[in-house]
Amino acid sequence: MTFTKLLMTLVLLTTIDFHETHGYGKMIYPLSRNSVSRKNFPTDSNLKDGDTNCGGPIVQRNNNNKCGECGDDYSLNRPRPNENGGTYGKGMIIRVYRKNSVINVTVQLSGNNEGQFKFDICALTTKDQLETDECFHRNRLPLADGSGYIFNVTSSQTKLREIAVSLQLPHRLICRHCVLRWQFRGTENLEQDLPTMSNQSVTWEWRNCADIAILRGGSLSPPVVRRDVLKFICENYWNSETIITIEDETARSEMAFAKVLALALVAAINLQEIYGHGMMMDPVNRSSAWRKGFPVERNYNDNEHFCGGRGTQHIKNGGKCGECGDDWSLPRPRSNENGGRYGTGIIVQKYEAGETVTFTVRLAANHMGYFEFNICPLKHNKELETDECFEKYPVPLADGSGYKFYPPPGNGNLDIKVVLPNITCEHCVVRWHYRTGNTWGLCENGKGANGCGPQETFRSCADVSIFPKGGRPAGLDAPEVPADAPKNL
Repeated sequence: MTFTKLLMTLVLLTTIDFHETHGYGKMIYPLSRNSVSRKNFPTDSNLKDGDTNCGGPIVQRNNNNKCGECGDDYSLNRPRPNENGGTYGKGMIIRVYRKNSVINVTVQLSGNNEGQFKFDICALTTKDQLETDECFHRNRLPLADGSGYIFNVTSSQTKLREIAVSLQLPHRLICRHCVLRWQFRGTENLEQDLPTMSNQSVTWEWRNCADIAILRGGSLSPPVVRRDVLKFICENYWNSETIITIEDETARSEMAFAKVLALALVAAINLQEIYGHGMMMDPVNRSSAWRKGFPVERNYNDNEHFCGGRGTQHIKNGGKCGECGDDWSLPRPRSNENGGRYGTGIIVQKYEAGETVTFTVRLAANHMGYFEFNICPLKHNKELETDECFEKYPVPLADGSGYKFYPPPGNGNLDIKVVLPNITCEHCVVRWHYRTGNTWGLCENGKGANGCGPQETFRSCADVSIFPKGGRPAGLDAPEVPADAPKNL
């Protein structure tokens, strides 16, 4: 081999190795098997859960372009790590859907490659059954808009992005244990980068598998379980038997399914915290102020102020939430409160008392429910916000409909016109409070429905000034927005 060919080969291998080490993508809704440990489920931890890429393109090519059913190196013994019965395939059902419904699947990608997504389902009939490509191919999932089975991914300059895809579940498929599979075949190949080595052409492929159930009824309703199984769950998670409705006469055949689905009850609470994302962007909240050019510390998780997660809020903290969206159990000032890590007191907007203004909220995942806005005036720069302070000054909607804004379907920026209270303050805190409404729970009438019972909560706080009418000084000096601040979250 000439020195030039040797050098080109090393470059090729280094390029491939970089891609594999960097990781590329993973399914985060529903959560893939190799990622559930990140939400503290009892499975082995996989810190390379973005690397289920068939062993890498060279390994896949050496396997005659074959890939493990769930993204592992095809040459490994079955069950491979990400397959049913493997290291990460523990059979824990982390999402329950209703048959023939439209579902949303979210994939997180790091990188800017183009490619194609495909989704399919394999229904398992026994605990130890292995997935096969033939099984998956029986239930290919079409896009909900009717455009076919392939979702085209375009290039992006965003280093980390989340892509949501709406899919139509099969009309007749009902399964106590199904495996939902995501496949991504990138269009990039190294032949384009190294034209002198056309025989080294490779493509990139990723696969993820998630354990789900598809039932006849409610998309988020917990499984019906017997009291002994419920007792086990309650003792380990809630210490209460008031969370769900119990049917003592559940058939014996349901028991195996109930045991498999036990953690789905926990998932219905805990998994929500990574899916719903929202924040107030005008006035810009403390954790996001850097995105508007203010000289504050950057918080790249600024759309995750959900009180520590629904499980943390309602189980650990008895329904309590930090005044500005932090985990209530943390010491004060918490990160997003005045004097905390992001609560630096920098004023991001100036208003006049009684003025009609527009507040802007950005939703990346709409979970129904409603918004409320409140204001808390601070007397000095070390004063902490309190719920009592916020409750003194609710902010009504400008259309006169009250204090609750119900977001319409869809994601993106929502502009809400409100009327500020007739107060003045050199330093006020505007709070956005979002009580979601898409989680199953018990209603006051004793029946179960989405939107009842404990729900996920989001909060954002922003520092503003409110001046007397006609007394507002010149506007804020417009800071320079960082060039790398993402425009879409």
